[in-house]
Amino acid sequence: MKIENPDNKQFFILFSLEAYRNKHEMTGNEVYVVFKDYNVFDFLQSSYDLLHTQSIDYVVAEIDEYIKSKNEAVSQ
Repeated sequence: MKIENPDNKQFFILFSLEAYRNKHEMTGNEVYVVFKDYNVFDFLQSSYDLLHTQSIDYVVAEIDEYIKSKNEAVSQ
């Protein structure tokens, strides 16, 4: 049985937010609004088992793809 530490997920989400902020040269508040508006926090939490084993560049690319897919769904 796998016992998960909730702090690991929180750290991963915060680390992902910071990496996204750095890549896109945004403020923390701007990233927070984007993540909130597009439910990226939920995406990261539900995808934690897969994403936390990947490189941070991969994680940021997945976030970009996730947001892009949300935008495409809205515009259809």
